[in-house]
Parts: sequence; structure tokens; C-alpha cells
Amino acid sequence: MSADITKFYNQFQVQKDHVDYQRLLWRENPHIPVQEYRLKCVTFGVTSAPYLAIRCLHQLADDESVSCPFTTRVIKEDFLVDNLLSGAPDVGTALKLQSNVLHVMEKGKLELRKWASNYEEVLQPIPHEFREAELSLSIKDQAFNTIGLLWYPSSDSFGVSIVVPDINSQLTKSVLYLKEGKKCWIVLCTLQCTGRFTWSWSCPCLRHLSFRA
Repeated sequence: MSADITKFYNQFQVQKDHVDYQRLLWRENPHIPVQEYRLKCVTFGVTSAPYLAIRCLHQLADDESVSCPFTTRVIKEDFLVDNLLSGAPDVGTALKLQSNVLHVMEKGKLELRKWASNYEEVLQPIPHEFREAELSLSIKDQAFNTIGLLWYPSSDSFGVSIVVPDINSQLTKSVLYLKEGKKCWIVLCTLQCTGRFTWSWSCPCLRHLSFRA
């Protein structure tokens, strides 16, 4: 199952003695005086923002570790910034995990939206407006975006969406990375580390890959 925290960075306030470091000068047009603002919450685009927001999320998990010890581990290990991607061996355990995660998020006034799962039963407690989309396991190629990958719930498999370079030119691992960056890096490193294949950066790679039309 997967979900996103709504407006993640904006949920956390910066200490009063630090807001001076987030000053903003603004005016609607050049004919009016410049106004000065201070951003009071963690702000997207600031270098420290991901660390501060994730640290707050981990602190929330620690604060609730006595009442929900297993959930604490999930919050710390199964979130990529604001994206949850987790699972369980059966539907009953998944529903309990979902309930506990929602309970902890509520303690921190955090809201989880864009819920998706490869089991319809897991989505039943979630209001329709908080779901990514209506799940239809009969649609084989229905996919959701999560942590930079495509997730196909019907087969519980992952993929990437890339623009394939001109196949008439030699496509090597380095060329593919330069064109598609981190998405390919995640997949290529994972496959190489698991021993699925090993090939050098300059080796032609089309024979190693299959593409979904």
C-alpha cells in the first residue's frame, strides 16, 4: 500500500529564533513599497527542509513508540520523505498497520492522502477523496506513481517511465543514465546489486532491457 502526507513541509513550524533566516522581500509591482515577510514553516526548496521535515516525522514516531512499536519502524523505514510505501503478509495485518499509521499521523496533525493498494479490502476504510484512484485489478496495466517509480498493483510489480533514445544509435548504460537520470539509476543499481546482470558503462544495453509500449 502507498500514500502521501499532504503538504508535508508546511506542517512543521520553524523555531521563532530561526525565522529571521527565512526572510522574504516581496511587492506586487515596482510602484509600491517592498514588504518584508518571514516564513514560519519548513519551506520547500530550502536546503535543510528535507532533513527538518523527516526529523520531525521520526520524532513523532519515537513519541508514539510505546503505544505503536511496530508502526514506529514502518514510519522510520517505509517513508521516502512524504511517500509511504509499505506492505504486510496478509490483508488483516495490512489493515491493522494502516489503522496504526493513521493513528500516529493524527497525533501529529498529519493527513495521508493518495492511498493505493493491490487489495480492495485495504482501501475500504479510506474515504474516496483520500484515494489515489479507484482500484480495478482487472485492468492489467493500471499504474500509480510512487517514490519515482511506477507501481502496478494488479501484478504487484514496479517499472519506470522513460523516453527511449534513438535505438539506431548505440545505447549504453552511461547514455541511458544521462538521459533519464535517477529513475534509471535506481533500477540499474538494484538489478546490478542483486546479480540479475552485470555490464559495464560502455557496453551496449538494449539486449538487456525490455520496454513496455
